[in-house]
Amino acid sequence: MIYDILPDTDHFNISYEDCCWIDLQSPIGDKGIKGWKMLTTVNLIPRRDGTINSSPQPALIPLEKFYKGCQYKLRIAVTDPDDDIIRCRYADSKKDECPQDKYTRACGRPTDGLTIQNKDCSLYFDTTDVGVGYHAVNVIIEDFARPYINRRKSNPLSKVSLLFLLHVVEQTEVCLKPIIIDPPTCITVRPGEHFEMIVRAEAGDPSIPISKIRTQMPYGMQSSETVNDPESPLRKMIILSWDPTTANMGKHQVCFSALDANSFTSGMSCTFVYVDDNVIQVSPDTSNPSPNGVIEAGQAFEVHFNSQITRPNSAAFIRLIDPLSNDVVFEIDAKNNSVVFDNGSSFVFIPPRDSLFIGTPTGQSKEFILRLEQGVALPDSGLGCGSDAAEWRIDVTDAKPPTQAPICESRPIELFVPNDYVTDIEECSLTLPGETVHVTNDLKMMPYKLCCPSSCDKGMIP
Repeated sequence: MIYDILPDTDHFNISYEDCCWIDLQSPIGDKGIKGWKMLTTVNLIPRRDGTINSSPQPALIPLEKFYKGCQYKLRIAVTDPDDDIIRCRYADSKKDECPQDKYTRACGRPTDGLTIQNKDCSLYFDTTDVGVGYHAVNVIIEDFARPYINRRKSNPLSKVSLLFLLHVVEQTEVCLKPIIIDPPTCITVRPGEHFEMIVRAEAGDPSIPISKIRTQMPYGMQSSETVNDPESPLRKMIILSWDPTTANMGKHQVCFSALDANSFTSGMSCTFVYVDDNVIQVSPDTSNPSPNGVIEAGQAFEVHFNSQITRPNSAAFIRLIDPLSNDVVFEIDAKNNSVVFDNGSSFVFIPPRDSLFIGTPTGQSKEFILRLEQGVALPDSGLGCGSDAAEWRIDVTDAKPPTQAPICESRPIELFVPNDYVTDIEECSLTLPGETVHVTNDLKMMPYKLCCPSSCDKGMIP
């Protein structure tokens, strides 16, 4: 399909609507829902960096199956090539996002029990009172430029529609569905390097095995067949492999979902893969403390990296772990301003002494594991996965001196007071034994050497 763009056009909509859905559960009576509409907004206004905006790219299984009488969370995995703010909502007829025939269209909230979270594009589905059958969902996904204030005050750069089906069936088994096991959030790969990643899925019910792990991958990435996981009889796995080149530089999204023998899916999980020459790595040997190094409590910890860094825009924690109990004795989010980034290749933070030496006599030394989550620092561009995870052992010595009562020594304070302001000063406040009070009349000032031993009250200076 070819569109002719008129001169001076900065944005326009592309849409297509037609009929028909399969037979759906309808919230509006016997007419049934048939019509559907898809649309996207094209924004040709140059961004601050001179490039043209790229629309959000969602990933979701087009048909998700659910048991009646259960509660589920379904997340729409969305990536944005420009790293814009993403928001999701139902299609709105007032914004011309729905088919024309209002009696037979999929528009707005499709059924009771389904709610959408605008910020993280998650759907919460309570199927207790939902009719058995198919329900059509029409979601609009928008991207907003940073900094983002709120949706009511900001205009989206673009929007795309996502249509899919929710299939509710009578419950014959437990509510559990298969799951993807702890996929990484983000991985950075240098062009020319070989990339491999293992994806594991586990059955929600031991009697219903995983049949397949399905993927959505960037061009050139390969997936193995779904095979048994040698580490667990309830799991299946695949191996993804890729040899990206400089032509693949940038941000990519690889997504996967598990399908069990009853055709229930895990929902889509995704990992961002950045192809970039600049892979941020922690430099433990140049950090303070370094591996097996020693630092005094109360001193600043300084963590170095192999290139220029900036503060992360999402949570990533720095922790001190007790290696004997594996307890976290101190943690701080690298987003917190208490972690000081120096506009170079390092940051510093200071763990409070009392959190490290609770109930420990002064003058002791303790061993800790310094653990940095992935992403505690980003490249100075602010884009990318951020630093790799890292950890090493350190020793912290407690140099806190014992608390002592103040002692007045033979080094009193010299205080200059104009003569006219002095009416009387008790002798013990003027001097220590053996000290002489010197009066310098030429300067009209009296240099008193003062001390406050316990036998004194005060000097009487109005």
